[in-house]
Amino acid sequence: MIEFELTYKQLYELYGKGEHEIPYNVDDEIFVQTPTGFTKINKVVEKHNNEVIRVDFDDGDKFECSVNHLFCDYHTGIEIKALDAKEVTSTYGKKTIVEKTPIGFENVYDISIDAPHWYVTNRKSGLYHHNTYYSLAVVKNFLDNNPDAYCLYFDTEAAITKKLLETKGIDLTRVVVLNIVTIEEFRTKALKAVEIYLKSKKEERRPCIFVLDSLGMLSTNKEIADTLAEKDVKDMTKASLIKAAFRMLTLKLGKAGIPLIVTNHLYANVGGYGATTVQSGGSGMLYSASTIVELSKSKEKEGTDVVGVIIRAKTFKSRLSKENQEVEVRLFYDERGLDRYYGLLQLGEKYGVIEKSGTRYLFDGKAYYEKAILQEPEKFFTPEILEQLDNAAKLEFSYGQSK
Repeated sequence: MIEFELTYKQLYELYGKGEHEIPYNVDDEIFVQTPTGFTKINKVVEKHNNEVIRVDFDDGDKFECSVNHLFCDYHTGIEIKALDAKEVTSTYGKKTIVEKTPIGFENVYDISIDAPHWYVTNRKSGLYHHNTYYSLAVVKNFLDNNPDAYCLYFDTEAAITKKLLETKGIDLTRVVVLNIVTIEEFRTKALKAVEIYLKSKKEERRPCIFVLDSLGMLSTNKEIADTLAEKDVKDMTKASLIKAAFRMLTLKLGKAGIPLIVTNHLYANVGGYGATTVQSGGSGMLYSASTIVELSKSKEKEGTDVVGVIIRAKTFKSRLSKENQEVEVRLFYDERGLDRYYGLLQLGEKYGVIEKSGTRYLFDGKAYYEKAILQEPEKFFTPEILEQLDNAAKLEFSYGQSK
């Protein structure tokens, strides 16, 4: 591999064609560094007339970016806008922002890369820059459990590619990817899709799932019009448009029996009052959603190598299970993917399904360490034990359940 410095702008000049918010394929084998190694760049995009600031750090580093550029907050591990960031993560540890200087409005550039990387890194400064992925695991599980089902995937980040779907083992014939830019466009296309679904005969309807990835990246018609007209004004209509869109969609989706998975950005609550984190886009999603799960993560290592992440999922809101419950999920970067057995030993111990002696677990009268069990989980987690663990999970998380 030949290493060289190439800015996003230079990359766009090679493959882009000047259209606002239109992603273009990077056809050559060009890679970018992430916290876990190098990964191929799939697309590059130009965003016109974004408000730009220069960020100065305590170690003398300087970085120019959009006010909406996402860093990794050092304390929470959650993405945070450059405008709100104070202390952020780098490969060298914590970096403290000492000054933010407005530069004006400029065109900015971005890339999309394959999952499961959440961040790309800057070689010189070590800064983590956000790049999202999670929802495809949900899609794969839904399609695997429903062989005749299909998915309508609304992609706002130009991140979903044919190659990515293939690497995740997802049937390309059962996924329709729609690239959208504005809230109004999502609202219209989603409503039309539900109406078509409802007009079909009930016995002919196949199971279906909608995914919006992500809400935080959607613009509005007004924001785009103001930008093209070079108006330096803040769009105050976004929150109300989001609330109206989900007000219309919620009942329609419920009637059709179509689940909608929405990913969104969490930001640190700068005001300090109430919750430590808040969702972007206002309160529309908070009222409409049946379940809201907040995700955070830490590194999973084998020796000194980072091989994946531990994702902490906490129910912020739920109409189907107990709120404020937290579980951990292990996601490997390689072909192992999501670990379906992670955490089951602890759940089984709590509810008496699996007996523990000291630091080892007992199966058929023999004692095994957790590491040995998780290396060959199918050997230990028999259908009978999995059924008991399923009942234990209902006791742990469902309303109206007790030991």
